[in-house]
Amino acid sequence: MVRSRRLPAALWQVVVLAIALAPQAAYPQVAVIVNRANPVTNLSRDKLQRLYLGASTTFPDGGSVVLFESPPARRAFYQSLLHMSELAVTRHWIGVMFRGENPSPLRAIDSAEALRRTVAETPGALAFIAVAAVDSTVKVVTVDGRHPRDPGYPLR
Repeated sequence: MVRSRRLPAALWQVVVLAIALAPQAAYPQVAVIVNRANPVTNLSRDKLQRLYLGASTTFPDGGSVVLFESPPARRAFYQSLLHMSELAVTRHWIGVMFRGENPSPLRAIDSAEALRRTVAETPGALAFIAVAAVDSTVKVVTVDGRHPRDPGYPLR
């Protein structure tokens, strides 16, 4: 007689829940960074959204923004800030560029080291990066007054 090795229903629910939550746990926590000489210390979530959607091209003080993104942190950043997938953001930016609404495209830099170096060398740079990759060559900007280590940080 062969016995079926079926899992109890409650165990299946736990397995399904673990699978559903696993990708979210793999997302890196994200920090927003700028050049150390940039006077900006805080950005509102709304301003950050407008910048990363191409609707705004300047910091609150009027300085020009040069946008960069970190592909390893892209999914977490766009989901938490814009509630959009990477594909939706890419499609959005294609439309922005096609319509000529923003002359400065979003630039992706794959390695954390290269991204930090670029931000450190570019006065108007604004980027997001995994918190674990931040070092003293760049400045972390708070979002809505909260640092990535603070409870309630909006980019989780």
